[in-house]
Amino acid sequence: MTTTEETKPRVDISLEKEVYTKTIEQLVEEYGDATSVPYEDKRLAAERLRAAYVAVANPELPLRQSFKTYSVDPKVWGHFIGDADVAQQERRMSRAEKQQKVLNWAADNVGAEVTLEKLMEVGDIAYSMAKKIVENRPDLFWKIKRGLFSVRDPKADREAEKAVANKSEKN
Repeated sequence: MTTTEETKPRVDISLEKEVYTKTIEQLVEEYGDATSVPYEDKRLAAERLRAAYVAVANPELPLRQSFKTYSVDPKVWGHFIGDADVAQQERRMSRAEKQQKVLNWAADNVGAEVTLEKLMEVGDIAYSMAKKIVENRPDLFWKIKRGLFSVRDPKADREAEKAVANKSEKN
């Protein structure tokens, strides 16, 4: 039987055991005895070995997903995943951040006619959230017809209304 990319294990456990043993030996040599080795150094060596076991135990899952599922310390991801820095910094946007992204876009695109689908694309949000934003902010999104809205500037609209009111008071 030939070894293909699919049947070949992603991580060599025997190699990782050797790396762990050598790392612990180096730490003991560096600090004099096993009790003097800092906890964090021992823990990271053990965590790397644990990550290897997680990878082998879950061959069907992507490494990133396996590591997240088993709460593997992101400090050791770099030994197994090439873009560990990106993986560590990558996080999902909160609901408030997504809404703010849509509102910022609206402030930059005053006067544009927009559909809910466009708002979904801009904010990376669901249809229901786009609809909720439009319903909650009638000062920003004026309904033209079903599914089509005009992006407005509420501050400019208020100033225009004040100017009209002042003009009518003078007359």
